[in-house]
Amino acid sequence: FGEGTVIEPTIERGYASLEFTQDKRIEKDQDFPFNYNDLRIPIELYKILVNEKTSDEQKAQIAGIYDLLFAGDAAGFRQAVRDAQIKYDFSVSPLLLQASDATEASVVFDPAGRDNLALGKPVVASSKIDVWIAAKSTDGDVSTYWEGGAKAWPGTLHVDLITPAKLTTVVVKLNPQRMWSKRTQTIEVKTGNNGSDWTTAVPAAEYLFDPMANANTVAIPVDVNARYVQLVFTANTGATNGQVAEFEVYGE
Repeated sequence: FGEGTVIEPTIERGYASLEFTQDKRIEKDQDFPFNYNDLRIPIELYKILVNEKTSDEQKAQIAGIYDLLFAGDAAGFRQAVRDAQIKYDFSVSPLLLQASDATEASVVFDPAGRDNLALGKPVVASSKIDVWIAAKSTDGDVSTYWEGGAKAWPGTLHVDLITPAKLTTVVVKLNPQRMWSKRTQTIEVKTGNNGSDWTTAVPAAEYLFDPMANANTVAIPVDVNARYVQLVFTANTGATNGQVAEFEVYGE
């Protein structure tokens, strides 16, 4: 699983995805020490870590538990969980039932019936990591995403709208689930009409993506006529290049 993979338990699937992965590991290594019950614990640890009321001492204690987990010390891991009095159960207790439950924040951008001009359109990236290709950013599915190659800055992503249009808003989304934690991406917006010559429409600026504050959605106003729109990423506090679940463009 890479970052962004939906592994939070759901009523429909429970922990099936993780259990399947664990079964495959056990097929390769019969001495693998962890069992299905252990799968419940990291989710509970994560919920504690993202709680604003968690003290630095508690966070350090959880870090120690993770160290035991990553070291493969199943007995030590379980004992540390007991010592820390981490409460969990074996039933499915999802963090989120649906992606739409990710935040109670106000709507970041309302298209007001306008079409997303970038939906399904050709898109090109300067690089990618693993299977997170450019096309995933215009597929209309916020659970998939593009991610640029590790430290291959700047990362660029541009879409061909096919037909020039009067553009008003560029929307950049990440998966709104809390597993996609708060991060800041530095993004410049460029536009053009031939896919090779670019003009800055919005200078580089830091944009906050926060599942609890803005549903991991950023709306950037623009005022330009163009066929091509490019995002240029020069920093990301949550990864080693730019990340985009959905790249949306709206016009008049």
